[in-house]
Amino acid sequence: MSQMAVVAQTLAFLAVAAGLVVAMAATLVSLLIGRLHPARRTALVGISVAAGYLALLLVASATSRTTVLPRGASKVFCEFDCHVVFDLPDSARRADDTVTITVRESFDAASISRERGDAPLTPGSRLIALVDDAGHRYAVTTVRTLSASPLFAALRPGESHRAELRFLVPRAVPLRGLLIESDDTIARFLIGHERSPFHGVVLLDVSPPGRAPTLGSNQR
Repeated sequence: MSQMAVVAQTLAFLAVAAGLVVAMAATLVSLLIGRLHPARRTALVGISVAAGYLALLLVASATSRTTVLPRGASKVFCEFDCHVVFDLPDSARRADDTVTITVRESFDAASISRERGDAPLTPGSRLIALVDDAGHRYAVTTVRTLSASPLFAALRPGESHRAELRFLVPRAVPLRGLLIESDDTIARFLIGHERSPFHGVVLLDVSPPGRAPTLGSNQR
């Protein structure tokens, strides 16, 4: 998602939130001074704004689909003035009920302007889970840092962090992909954001090279 889209999502939410605050304040003031008719009107405006936003939020979610990015593709997160990119440099490895995945987090130097300079960025926190074909999610059980700094630590343009993640998943369960998503609470209320209720998500392919994006017990 582009930075402009993220800005538009956030501004839309803030505008609706501000409108609701104003409507609630106007309703309360009208009630306190005994003006019932204006109070009903401002309350109705506030309810209409909230209902309209909720409807758009749910429609955007209902029409979305979960996507598995092709092997080698990256998932991009738009920070304030740059992009942080996640990809899987190696295939997932499966041994009994343990799945091991190496994740790389990079600061995309091409996403910044010359004026920004080499100042470090502290990326936003993320939620990571392995998703199976039925949509069930498996949390990370252990993390082994493979670089000088762990995931989500400060990065300078062009730098990257790598970590080995392990998940406990029954061997017979086929896997659909790795989910990395924003851990920002406000994201749940943004129209079109993958963390909004019932919205489809974007997964990274964890299947071996040459295989379909499902990692089952018969794949070694």
